[in-house]
Amino acid sequence: MAVLAYRGKKPLAEQITKDMVLRLFVNNKTPLERDSVSNYVEMNGYGYFSKELPDLKWNAKKRISEVEEFFVFNSGGVDVYGYYVTIDDVLIWAERFEDAPYKVRKNGDSLKIKLKMRIKG
Repeated sequence: MAVLAYRGKKPLAEQITKDMVLRLFVNNKTPLERDSVSNYVEMNGYGYFSKELPDLKWNAKKRISEVEEFFVFNSGGVDVYGYYVTIDDVLIWAERFEDAPYKVRKNGDSLKIKLKMRIKG
């Protein structure tokens, strides 16, 4: 069995988070483990665009990395059910909002998503 060295966790986590893209989905979907990108309808219009995630800042003591991303919309009339993260159009993970859907109703509506990644052990 391989053992990940304590000092190896930080560079591994930083490499994992490179090239991740955050996307919002508008179909009424509960994410499943066997999903792929084709299971999600990405938001289109309303001032929305997907966001390449910055390299996540790593806190070695807490073994956690986190980032907040904001979306501001320029018009309304759409329901957002959650977000998903991809690398090279491959689904990495998805999350439905607990209070889905988030209703975008007017110019200036915004949405904040806080992503956390933790390495256990």
